[in-house]
Amino acid sequence: MSEQTEPVSQIETDKTEGQENTNVSEEYAYLDRGGFSSENFKIELRGLPKFYGIAELKKLMNNKLGLNTSKIKRPKNGSHWLYACFQNDEERTKAIAALNGYYWKGITNF
Repeated sequence: MSEQTEPVSQIETDKTEGQENTNVSEEYAYLDRGGFSSENFKIELRGLPKFYGIAELKKLMNNKLGLNTSKIKRPKNGSHWLYACFQNDEERTKAIAALNGYYWKGITNF
């Protein structure tokens, strides 16, 4: 009888591992639906100055650098990182090239 319980345990373990893998892949399934999702065109900006305003950053990105951000989201005020979303992959790639190593407020950012 002990021989029968071991295979059952293995089957249950394999089944559980398969469910975990399925849940992880289903977590981002909405990205494959074909509709617009800003998650596809989001970049994370790190190394921001201690004091900055979102309006000031939007003006820098949209007016001075010529980027077209659709949304800028920071987790809390004074955070040294944030997310910037774009409408398509071309805009996202353009932003990465423009912001990588950009010097702003005494800090080399992004």
